[in-house]
Amino acid sequence: MRVELSPGLGFTGEQEMLRQSVRAVLGEQCPLPVVRAMEQDEDGFPVGLWRQIAALGWLGMLAPEEYGGGGRSFLDAAIVLDEMGRALFPAPYMWTVLCGEVIASHGAREQRARYLPMVASGEALLTLAWTEAAGVWRTDGLVTRLQGGRVHGEKCFVPYAGSATHLLVAAKDGGGRTVVCIVRRRQAGVTAAPLRTAGWDKQDVVTLDGAAVEEVIADGEAALEQALVLGTAMQCMVMAGMAQRVLEMTRDYAKSRVQFGRPIGNFQAVQHHLANMAVDTDISRAMAYQLAQRIAEGKEYALEASLAKAFVAQAAARVMDTGHQVHGGIGLITDHAMQMYFLRLKPLTNLLGDADFHLRRVERAMPAMAAGAPR
Repeated sequence: MRVELSPGLGFTGEQEMLRQSVRAVLGEQCPLPVVRAMEQDEDGFPVGLWRQIAALGWLGMLAPEEYGGGGRSFLDAAIVLDEMGRALFPAPYMWTVLCGEVIASHGAREQRARYLPMVASGEALLTLAWTEAAGVWRTDGLVTRLQGGRVHGEKCFVPYAGSATHLLVAAKDGGGRTVVCIVRRRQAGVTAAPLRTAGWDKQDVVTLDGAAVEEVIADGEAALEQALVLGTAMQCMVMAGMAQRVLEMTRDYAKSRVQFGRPIGNFQAVQHHLANMAVDTDISRAMAYQLAQRIAEGKEYALEASLAKAFVAQAAARVMDTGHQVHGGIGLITDHAMQMYFLRLKPLTNLLGDADFHLRRVERAMPAMAAGAPR
């Protein structure tokens, strides 16, 4: 049974070397026992490894070379995210790189010069503070306000806010326009209260009580739209990597687990389960990599990102469910890797919008598609 994707996207030898390097580093420095230990860690990620991946250039690979980055394509970052999903790497890599890209695309030159080198070096740990009590990924209902250079409001489900150096805060200014405020995390007027999540991931409720704003990205609507669609593409890569690893784990278990005198993988029902898992995994990976290729080529990708999230989130959930059926009770014990993948998928399927949210985005785009609007 084929479990490695061959997407036909023309990966270069350098990109294959990148994949092997990321897999080797994470396999050695962040095996699953380390991932499990991070559940009880205050930061929630191995700080030493964070510095190491910064030195390897992973954090700055998308940033322009003039700001200390690598100037590489999104397809390179997709390979890293795929491997991080496979390894369950517990760190704010996606959120820091995503916020860096928002600043790179929508920040003023002075803002790019100030923050992007810090992202590339690992000095800055950025996260997105968007949703509020309603938990929706829209801007029309934002209650958080920017007044006189200070921001007031409360943000929910903020990833890694407790460890972040800076928050990108979605707010409304005095004229009712959407802006993105860059706020230093460690200051008076900013508190982060951790949430206890099913996936043991680090999410916080952030209270902003007159916190000083370092910078403002004026075109908040465009900046947040990019954060939504680019972050969604990143999530799809992570989920595809997780599904791939669960498929491999389940295949190996079915080959080794003997019942009634033979491996359970010889039973037709189990073979059907594995086949269904392989279909969901292969399609998810193909969609995720095709989306990454589209981004790398500079094409429009908002619709494709929502299509991918709507499918991949549900397909990966099916892979996890079916993997549990094949593993049986052993997959539910705390020390088994199966439950770790199952639980860590949950926040990814909801942050930046769940499948239903993205299906509604696709529905709203359908009239323009029917009218033949170019893409």
